Amino acid sequence: ECLSNIKSLSNNLLMNYGTFDIEKQPLCVAYSSLIFELLHTNEKYISPKLFKDIIGKLNPLFEGNHAADAKDLIFFIIETLLKHLIY
Repeated sequence: ECLSNIKSLSNNLLMNYGTFDIEKQPLCVAYSSLIFELLHTNEKYISPKLFKDIIGKLNPLFEGNHAADAKDLIFFIIETLLKHLIY
C-alpha cells in the first residue's frame, strides 16, 4: 500500500500496464497488475498472491511466510522495479 503512494513509480508502471515481459520484468508485471486491480475493482479486498510469489522467487529472504524486515523488503522492491524498468 505504501508503494502505491510513490506516484511517479505507480504512474509509470500503470502507463505501461500490459506491455511488460514476464520473463525479463516479472516484478513490473506483478506490481502493475496489483495497482491496476486496486484501482479498478469493486471487490472489498484483493489478493497480492502473484506479487508475493514473484518477490519470493526473486529473493529467498522474502519467500513463503518468512519474517523479513519491512525496510529491507521495500528497498528490495524499489531497487528491483527500477532495474526491471531500465533493463
